[in-house]
Amino acid sequence: MVRMESRWYNIRANITVFLVIVIFIINSSAQFLLYSNQEVVAIALGQTLADIRWMIGASLLTSASTMIFWGYLGDKYSKKYVLIVSSIIWIAASYYIFFVTTFGGLFLGEILFGLGFGAVWPICYSLLGDIVKPESRGKTFSIVGLSLGLGLVIGLFLGSMFQSFWQYPFLIVSICGTIVVFIFFLVGTDLKRGGAEHELKSVLDEGAIYHYEISREHLKKIWKKPTNINLFVQGIPGMIPWAVLLIIVPIYFQTLGFDANTANLIAILSQGTNVAGSIFAGWYADRLAVRSQQKRLLYISLSILIAIPFFIGAFLLPYPTVPAGSGFDVFWGTALYPIGFILISIGSFFAPAAGVNWYAVIEDVNEPEVRSTIISFHALTDRIGNAIGPGLAAGLSVFFANLFGPQWGDPWALIIASLFWIPCAFFWLLSMKYIDKDVGEMKDLLKQRAKELEQNLERTNTSPI
Repeated sequence: MVRMESRWYNIRANITVFLVIVIFIINSSAQFLLYSNQEVVAIALGQTLADIRWMIGASLLTSASTMIFWGYLGDKYSKKYVLIVSSIIWIAASYYIFFVTTFGGLFLGEILFGLGFGAVWPICYSLLGDIVKPESRGKTFSIVGLSLGLGLVIGLFLGSMFQSFWQYPFLIVSICGTIVVFIFFLVGTDLKRGGAEHELKSVLDEGAIYHYEISREHLKKIWKKPTNINLFVQGIPGMIPWAVLLIIVPIYFQTLGFDANTANLIAILSQGTNVAGSIFAGWYADRLAVRSQQKRLLYISLSILIAIPFFIGAFLLPYPTVPAGSGFDVFWGTALYPIGFILISIGSFFAPAAGVNWYAVIEDVNEPEVRSTIISFHALTDRIGNAIGPGLAAGLSVFFANLFGPQWGDPWALIIASLFWIPCAFFWLLSMKYIDKDVGEMKDLLKQRAKELEQNLERTNTSPI
């Protein structure tokens, strides 16, 4: 009977993880719908490009400000229903944006979308922490992180396909989101907290229930771990370059003469090595962590720093303007463009090491009952960096365009933004001093709790009926 229940739970757990990832992809695609048609939307609504970028930044900042709230609810109550409620909010916002005809209406819709977006990230990764073994988390999270990349691709292409009717993609993602969330409501389930931890697995398999819950005291404890603090802070400078890249690159190649679809294809293909780099970084860092957590952090730091000169070199190149509406064949046949593509591709291979390994490290040093909240703190700092990016891109582009000429506004904005990876790498290096101590303390705590759970289970089994 216990085996049957366990088998059914495993089936539902796997379905749950799959559906959460699909929700993550759809939600991410909705986030990027405006990136490829910023100029179209600005013209349609009578605004400037900078206005659209500030609005995107405001939406990201809104999602950042709500993530801790959603994360805490996910640890305190059912992750399944918290995710459903938040999804209803961002889906409703997407439906609403389909009908807007003014900048004020779009701004309101983007803010509402930001409110609902906040739960997806912490709940997705904390669920995975309850089903994936510690020694496999790096590579697993790197693969799951590809869903964000897939969402980016879908969002950029949907946006560019419907530039004449820029609201249509919001209707498409809202319908898809409605269908998947409804299926999740019917068959999704909450996973066993701590189910993947080696120290707890045996006693949980015997039928014990991990009854430890998050409390206000935990919110104080979180900030007493140096590893937590360093890895929270690194997210702000670490995400600024990515945010600036995503907001500028699709438009930048259009200003050089390429059509919108080609510009998006250039941006996406140059990030193809990001996928390979993410998977490699997760796999290789897992191998290093088995021997030494410090080696994992050193590898991450060096990878971040290695990426910087490649991005700087790519955008220092004086690319020539091509005939308006040029395609991909012109890109490959025009001097300097293939060189820049290669430089960006190499930088993109090394740059994602921090993102894919963050979750693995943070789950190694924190209790299962606080992981949604922990991840929401990280997502908060990430979103702050993401929110700073569009505004920084708008300000730097104008400043450098006035300083060096219109053609150098966006490239220099990207060059300056890439320098923010230096303080990001510094905080990873700083964490090397504390990681072994924090991981050791967590393992000791889980062993102690396993003994407590086993004693409770023995008392329950021997008590008279």
